[in-house]
Amino acid sequence: MAVKYTVSERGNPLNPSQPKKWYANAKSTGDITLRALIKN
Repeated sequence: MAVKYTVSERGNPLNPSQPKKWYANAKSTGDITLRALIKN
C-alpha cells in the first residue's frame, strides 16, 4: 500500500536566518476499523 504525502517548506522559528527545510506530511485517504486493520 502506497503512502500519499505532500511536502511543505518550513523555517526554524527560533532562528529565522537559517535556511528553510522541506518536510513530508502524510495524508489520510479514509477511515479503517481496527478489525479491518488486523485482517490486512
